[in-house]
Amino acid sequence: MELRKLMRLPIIAFAFLFFSGVSNASTLDGLELKPFDEIKIVNPIQVSAEVVSLNQTQMISELNAQIKTLHVRPGDQVEAGQLLAELDCRDTKDTVLLLDARQRELNASLEQAERLFQRFTQLESRQFSDRLSREDAQTNVVRARAQLSALAVEREMAQRQVSRCQVVAPFSAAVVAQRAGEGQWVSVGSPIFELTQTSPAEISVQLPQARIGTSLDTFLAIFKVNGREYPVSFLRQSPVADPATRSVHAWFQAPEHVAIGETGQLNLDDQIAYLPAQTMVMREGQMGVFILEGEDPIFYPLPGAQEGRPFPAPLSIQSKVLVTSGQHRLSAVGRTQ
Repeated sequence: MELRKLMRLPIIAFAFLFFSGVSNASTLDGLELKPFDEIKIVNPIQVSAEVVSLNQTQMISELNAQIKTLHVRPGDQVEAGQLLAELDCRDTKDTVLLLDARQRELNASLEQAERLFQRFTQLESRQFSDRLSREDAQTNVVRARAQLSALAVEREMAQRQVSRCQVVAPFSAAVVAQRAGEGQWVSVGSPIFELTQTSPAEISVQLPQARIGTSLDTFLAIFKVNGREYPVSFLRQSPVADPATRSVHAWFQAPEHVAIGETGQLNLDDQIAYLPAQTMVMREGQMGVFILEGEDPIFYPLPGAQEGRPFPAPLSIQSKVLVTSGQHRLSAVGRTQ
């Protein structure tokens, strides 16, 4: 009897393994399984882009004067504060000298008025003078001080005029055009040079509104130009879309040493991996996919997913094996229907 029991044990174990294998085979039979990395959809945007200047500025004369010297020529690269041109400012400088002389005169008048005021104050205290004389002297002091204050303002204005005799670059730029020559008489507003700012620069693009949503902050941006690739950072985008092209204008920081006017391609990646629409099925009113847990297909619900549209894959299933074909025969618990 004991021997018979011992002989039955291997048979029972074999039968258990056989039927277990048959159960798994019946569940996975006819299903196509693939790792997520083999089926994921990435959705990069590729658009034409141009490096643009922040400023294209005409440097004008702020005085009515003759051009004395030009220090740069078209094609030159200039730095912020660099001298571009000098105007003949002898008349303006002479005005400052005249105001300086007038200031010395008024200072002397003020000193005299203050002495007289002090004198009349002392005489009044001794009853050798009347109050009216002291008040007249005090008025002269106030008048002299007011004249000096007005003269100081006038002198500052004249000094600013002198500073306008030198035309300087407001930023790092390239001189792209010369509009006047040495010896030429220019009036206020006459252009002398045209500058294009070279640093910093920006990349200008038009992007399809439907693809980018409301913000580009999370996108990985690569600018391709002249056979090279540069990672670039997002700066801003217009809040207004073009209704004709259904696109929005956006700007990115241009890489150093790329010339203004260069055109290339901007690649934008939202860094989101999507599930293909055909992998998703509806179970119990909820869209989802089947993933393999061990040797069993398990339904993974995807709240917000819509039938027929790719859906951003949750991180928790991006390392899983998915059922990519035959999932329509599976129930919500993973059994074949």
